[in-house]
Amino acid sequence: MATSRSPMIKVITNKYASSPYSRKGIIVLEEKGLPYEQENIDPEFLPDGFESMNPNLRASLLIDHDRMIFESDNIVDYLLRTYPGERSADAPGPPLAKTMTRSDHHVHDSMVLVTIETVMNSANNISFFATSGIDPAKIEPYGWIWERDKVRINSCMTWLDQQATPEGFAPGVFSIMDLKMMCAFRCLTRCANDDWNPEWIKYRNLDSIHAFYRDRPSIVKTDPGLR
Repeated sequence: MATSRSPMIKVITNKYASSPYSRKGIIVLEEKGLPYEQENIDPEFLPDGFESMNPNLRASLLIDHDRMIFESDNIVDYLLRTYPGERSADAPGPPLAKTMTRSDHHVHDSMVLVTIETVMNSANNISFFATSGIDPAKIEPYGWIWERDKVRINSCMTWLDQQATPEGFAPGVFSIMDLKMMCAFRCLTRCANDDWNPEWIKYRNLDSIHAFYRDRPSIVKTDPGLR
């Protein structure tokens, strides 16, 4: 819970409380000090009627009074727009960004956001197959698709490092790009194995972002690796 006030907001995530997608919205809730209740459900066995709340059938849902917001980026955008003045007393500097993208860099920032999402998706694909014991490279005839995920991650990380600075993607604020990148770092940690380790330390700007934000209270509180 973000504060001791009575929760008005409910967040539904997967039962492992480790979804990097749901985590984005929870980080914003922590940054803003908004009270919330978290319910973890089994994404394989969704409760009856869930499709009426999220037709995409993914356990990423925020309920704020009578409003239901589904999908993680929509949740982040909603919280930024609906609670613009809220900020947790524990939130350090730099402050959380007020918008998903900067108005004068909207196209660029949008491309950064979608590229980080691609890193998360590819890392999750690799992690799922690794934990299942299946070698995706041997799945015919589409094994190459999963191998492409490794190449895709390196391509995305190289480009992202070029767009970033040592102070973040938008120096002066804790941008949603920075926030999303911190979630991606956890995905990369999960998918690393003896055969392939997508270390980000070789990407100097991204490594700097990781070092700068890894101890931020909202990041520490929501880190599934610490639960």
